[in-house]
Amino acid sequence: MLANIYLLDFDEEMLAFAKSAGGYYMRYSDDNLILVPGREKEGRPAAEFAGKTIRKYGDQIGIKDEKYEIIEYAVDPAKGFAARNVIKPKGKDGLEYLGFRFDGRNAYLRDATLSGVLRKMTSTARREARQIVAHPGRDPAFLEGQLLRCGIRQRFRQVRDFDEKQSKRR
Repeated sequence: MLANIYLLDFDEEMLAFAKSAGGYYMRYSDDNLILVPGREKEGRPAAEFAGKTIRKYGDQIGIKDEKYEIIEYAVDPAKGFAARNVIKPKGKDGLEYLGFRFDGRNAYLRDATLSGVLRKMTSTARREARQIVAHPGRDPAFLEGQLLRCGIRQRFRQVRDFDEKQSKRR
């Protein structure tokens, strides 16, 4: 929250830049997104402006080279809408923001997002299992009841009211 407050002026500068280029800007904590129309020629100055502008707010603040990307979207006759990673040609094509990746056609959960959920599930299950082991000599039905009672299923199940048939394009 403090970073968000501290960088409000940065946000205003970035928003003004994006609007002047006919684009869009948003930031959530340390995850920034600048969308500008055009191709690589317009994308590079946007990335350079962001790097130069953020440094005005402190010597310790910056955008690491490995953390920024320029993604170019274009109409591909075979695929429809396609993405190309300009900075890292061998990297994944598509925009990544807040745990999602958009390749021009579909939005996906990033691999790192899924890995993070798996790590949380594993550590929660292990922690609960250790607590249950504290009941030696109990029958399997008791242990299963204890495990279900701790709420692992509730915390990691499908989101309530999630309609997987509904279009997610919006």
